[in-house]
Amino acid sequence: MGRIRTSPLGAGFVVAAVVCLAAAAVASVPTLLYVTGLLLGLVGAALVLVVLAPVRLAVAREFSPEEVAVGDEATVRLTFTRSSRLVPTSGTWSEILPRGVRGVARGDLPPLSRANPVATAAYTVRPTRRGRPEVGPVVLEVTDPFDLVRRRVQVGGTDEMLVVPARVDLQQTSAGPHRREEDSRWVSVRPGRGEDDVVARPHRPGDSLARTHWKATARRGSLMVRQEEEPSDVRSVVVLDVGAGAHAVQRDADGVDELSDSLEWAVVAAASILTELLRTGHGAELLTSDGRVRRTIGDGHDDVSDALVDLALVEPDRGRGLSVRLDQLPGGGPVLVLGDLDARSAADWLTLVPGPARALVGAASERDARRLLRDAGWHTVTYRPGDDLLEAWTRLVGSGAP
Repeated sequence: MGRIRTSPLGAGFVVAAVVCLAAAAVASVPTLLYVTGLLLGLVGAALVLVVLAPVRLAVAREFSPEEVAVGDEATVRLTFTRSSRLVPTSGTWSEILPRGVRGVARGDLPPLSRANPVATAAYTVRPTRRGRPEVGPVVLEVTDPFDLVRRRVQVGGTDEMLVVPARVDLQQTSAGPHRREEDSRWVSVRPGRGEDDVVARPHRPGDSLARTHWKATARRGSLMVRQEEEPSDVRSVVVLDVGAGAHAVQRDADGVDELSDSLEWAVVAAASILTELLRTGHGAELLTSDGRVRRTIGDGHDDVSDALVDLALVEPDRGRGLSVRLDQLPGGGPVLVLGDLDARSAADWLTLVPGPARALVGAASERDARRLLRDAGWHTVTYRPGDDLLEAWTRLVGSGAP
């Protein structure tokens, strides 16, 4: 049924009726009893009308754009459709917004009639955290024609808004890996050799018959041998540490993970670095430390929007530990965005990436942890939540290759 209450005008009618009743008894003025009955009768009729009138409205919700970055504006469009013969003639609507979505979501209920059974309303929101927050339902506050009694009722369901991480433009750095060949020295991995990396050439004296390319020989009618070419595909690897301990993720009284400034900074960094590497002509591989995300981007695979969705839904890991499998990626040194490390966690990372690598590392990392990484040939730059990402990236790629 929803919550029912009198409006200020309706409450005034009730108070006036009580005063008239008291005055009629004290002053012996019977006429005031008629006034009392009229006032209470109007409020009672309004109450019956509001309670018995069905509130049957279908509500559809659309977001524009469908994917919005943290800090950007999005428009929420509501479509009200009449689904019964009787509908509220007046009232207001409001939308229940979740934590992390800011906006003014309320307005007057648009008029609906048999001739015009559909009406729309819109408002803007600005999300402040990534994820899939649920928006809704709509709360209607309907009233009678005299606005004496009001009733609040929820209509429609909820819809998820997709909020992807914000990205920082990193192409301003002059020291960055703008050339594919130079960058591949330290962030690339080359796929294993396969049939696509093999071409055929005519047989030359001294060529082994074991290298005969039989398909090409049959097609050309002359002896052809296999010649392997260096694969031209270069993929950069970006690894994001999502460990709850590494990012000091706390839980609230309900056991829900609270927002971690460190993890959010790392997610923005991973999204921005991926975008920059793709801009400079690389394919890319996005991995998370818990192994839940393994996304290949570019070179005929997924695009960056798929990776942004992955990053939007990243959650702190409390149980899986380092489950990423870098050993399956031959060669190259990845770019890692890590949290705060102690000596033990640094050693664990070195078992996964024993060779040269570059990493953004939490500033609260132990000195021994940073020394272990440096001795293994890693180049690291420390960060604190709120630090300028462009500056950190410039420092990371501006030095010589590890």
